[in-house]
Amino acid sequence: MYRFVILSVVVVSALADDMDIRECGRIFHPPPPGCCKENNVVKNKEMLADELKECFDAPGPKDPVKCELDLCIAKKRGFATDDGKLDLKKFEEVISKDVTDKDVLDEIKTNCINGDLNNYGPPDFCDFIKIKHCVTLHLMNQCSEWSDDDKCQKVKELVGKCAKVI
Repeated sequence: MYRFVILSVVVVSALADDMDIRECGRIFHPPPPGCCKENNVVKNKEMLADELKECFDAPGPKDPVKCELDLCIAKKRGFATDDGKLDLKKFEEVISKDVTDKDVLDEIKTNCINGDLNNYGPPDFCDFIKIKHCVTLHLMNQCSEWSDDDKCQKVKELVGKCAKVI
C-alpha cells in the first residue's frame, strides 16, 4: 500500500513538472512583442540589429525546427562551429560582452550555458533555438517595466513562474 502511495506521488510530481515546462513554451510561440517596455541589460541593441539584418532578410520561409535563422545568427555572432553546432565557450564570450548586468549574466551562465538546454525546447529543436529560449526567458525575467495590458501581465506572471520551474 505504501509503495502505491509513494509511486503515485512521484508520478504526479513528474507530470506536474512536465506540464509546467510545456506551459512555459507559450512564452516563445509567438514571442510577446512590446510587453517588456524597459530592459537595459543588453548593450548595443541597435548595432546587433544591423549586424543580423542579413539573417532576418534572407528569402524563404523560416522553419524553426530546421534552425536556419538561428544558425545564421550564431555564425554572424561567432558561436557556431564549422559543422553548424553550438560552441558554448564562444557563446559565453559573446553573451558576456552583450549583457551588462552581472546578476543576469550569472543567471544565464548557470541556466543556459551550464544548465540543461533540453528544458527549453522539444527534442527536434536545435540547440541554437533552445539557448535562445533560455536567454530570452532569463532576460524577460529581469524586465524592469512591463506593459499594463492583460496579455503582457499574463506573460509576466508566466515568465516569473517558468524562471523558477526550469
